[in-house]
Amino acid sequence: YGSVGVGSATSDYTVAVPRPGARLAVSVGPRPGPDGLQVRLVAPDGAAVDGFQAGVAAQLGAAGTYTVRVERGAGAVAELRYRLRA
Repeated sequence: YGSVGVGSATSDYTVAVPRPGARLAVSVGPRPGPDGLQVRLVAPDGAAVDGFQAGVAAQLGAAGTYTVRVERGAGAVAELRYRLRA
């Protein structure tokens, strides 16, 4: 489990995944702002994880370092929380 503040317009956070099949849940709160937030999950090979949605646990197909990319709209103030279940 971890928690980080989202500061700049685009922020990247890395999560080390120890084995295939681990589950990662990411949530963002408390105030998305008028232009909202976009949260993307990027796999170790650089490809976006298809079907990833913030707030829903994703089962990951590979071990390695994943990147959680948060793109923040104007006025958005947020905290990113994640939980990894290996």
